[in-house]
Amino acid sequence: MVKAMELEEAIKNRRSIRKFKDKSVPREVILKLLDAAQWAPSACNKQLWKFILIESDEIKDEVVKRSGANSLIKRAPVAICVLYQGGYSINKLSSYQSAAAAIQNMLLAAHANGLGGVWLTGIGNTLEIKRVLNVPHAYEVIALVVLGYPEEISRPPKRKDVGELYSVDGFDFPAEATYPTVYSPRTWTVGEISRYRDNSIRATSPTPDSFAFGAGDEFKNECALANSWLHGAGKGLRLMELLPFAGTHTAQIASNDDVGEYHIFELSDEPCAFTQERLRRMGISREVIPSLGDVDKIPLPDESIDSVVCFQKLEGLPDFRPIVREVWRLLPPGGSFLLSFRNKASFYWPYYLKEYRFGKEEVWNYGPFEPITYFTIARYLRQVGFRLEDTVGLSLLPVALGRVTHGWLSQFCRLVILRCRKGQ
Repeated sequence: MVKAMELEEAIKNRRSIRKFKDKSVPREVILKLLDAAQWAPSACNKQLWKFILIESDEIKDEVVKRSGANSLIKRAPVAICVLYQGGYSINKLSSYQSAAAAIQNMLLAAHANGLGGVWLTGIGNTLEIKRVLNVPHAYEVIALVVLGYPEEISRPPKRKDVGELYSVDGFDFPAEATYPTVYSPRTWTVGEISRYRDNSIRATSPTPDSFAFGAGDEFKNECALANSWLHGAGKGLRLMELLPFAGTHTAQIASNDDVGEYHIFELSDEPCAFTQERLRRMGISREVIPSLGDVDKIPLPDESIDSVVCFQKLEGLPDFRPIVREVWRLLPPGGSFLLSFRNKASFYWPYYLKEYRFGKEEVWNYGPFEPITYFTIARYLRQVGFRLEDTVGLSLLPVALGRVTHGWLSQFCRLVILRCRKGQ
């Protein structure tokens, strides 16, 4: 019974670790983990796994550079490339199932030996990994596992009640338990989007580079424009950010000294907790005040916020109009609304159709989205009573991502940023 309790505690206390101490891992410790891995079940007990230890910084750099794999590989003391020989029981993907069982054993053994690790499937082009590591054609690259001594351990993730996970003698689950598989948010309910985002926020720890948002120059210029506009609004601003999700933009805006109160509005508490923890880990002392509600009812009084910001979130809602009406209610006359959105009337639309509408790209952790035209949003803002003051575009051409464009051409950029005010 004691050993069973120890196993249960190990399973529940293991965490995915993405920040490691600058300390090497002895080879004998790694071999203990691989020994644990090989005791996993495998299809027909063939044990066709192989493990390549990547300890050289040069090889790590080459893997990331050539494959587009997660850059965390470069920051971990050890990366292990997990291979499995293909060609057996292909119809049930036995190679993946067998390798996955070995990886779970490896991670549990790492936890038991004072190490931390994370299982990476975002490893880019596996053919390039095979070339860098000289992997024969017969083997498949299943995943990479990075390991080291943990610098910090993240909070326990929220788990579902076990009663939600099973049915008896057939599939007997409520319809809302299964997410839509398409990118168009019009096929999702707000509740489904909220639950999906709750589950997805646990995909990483709240580190500075978690959930990087868009192209570097585009993101940098988007945040710089927002901060410059907020700076012109005066000191002590009562600011609200809508649907920050992982706090990627929050971390850039929260350091603005002109902001007094920083409110965030979310559909549930998981993204709020993630955002707050991210700011803490980045050393940003800003206190954020969370509000939870539905898109048509933000639980704050009328005219209680001076400025609202919303970064690329309206296109992720089934209908953006209810939350825009709530922004109008929260602002006093003259209050500002700063928003950005991915533009349908740009080169980005055919790319979106190819990759997301007709392609096989899975729905991102951020949830579903579909670009909106400048004309659609601008028309509704005016209809509600907002006065458009500034329109700036980013990325007019795919060869110039992040370049700032003013004037009428801004309405045809990939990313459009608007500043408007509530009329008197």
